[in-house]
Amino acid sequence: MTDFMNKKLRRVPTWSTLLLSTLLLAGCGGSDGPPRYDLTGSITFGGNPIPRGSLTFSPDSSQGNSGPGATAGIIDGKYATQEGKGVISGAHIVVVQAYDGVPVETDGEGMDPNGTSLFPSYTMQISVPENGGTLDIEVPGDAATSVNSRGNAIDP
Repeated sequence: MTDFMNKKLRRVPTWSTLLLSTLLLAGCGGSDGPPRYDLTGSITFGGNPIPRGSLTFSPDSSQGNSGPGATAGIIDGKYATQEGKGVISGAHIVVVQAYDGVPVETDGEGMDPNGTSLFPSYTMQISVPENGGTLDIEVPGDAATSVNSRGNAIDP
């Protein structure tokens, strides 16, 4: 090949990389979709604070709500969504995973700081207030006895 062809072929990846980068950046940073709000609160199981766990918030499409989901960790009976990655307002399906917070040895994987599960994953419906804020959640004491076909506890 000639020097001219070699130089031209070396420019193709540069231009295509620049074009791809520009297109990707154009899609980032916008605020597409509904606004997300910070949400905090306390969470109890049978009236007692849940020591460790997690919450997964999914907009309830059966109630006409759609948009991004969110997660929150539970520590000592309190939870908070990540700043900037909160929930949208409206109806949600929430999955609660709760643990006793007493570290346990796992098979060949070291210590699990969350401890032992308090009940199977518990699914419930909630309504997130406009602009987020505070929402306390109560998992009923009989959560471990109300189980769906997947083995998840459900809101009776």
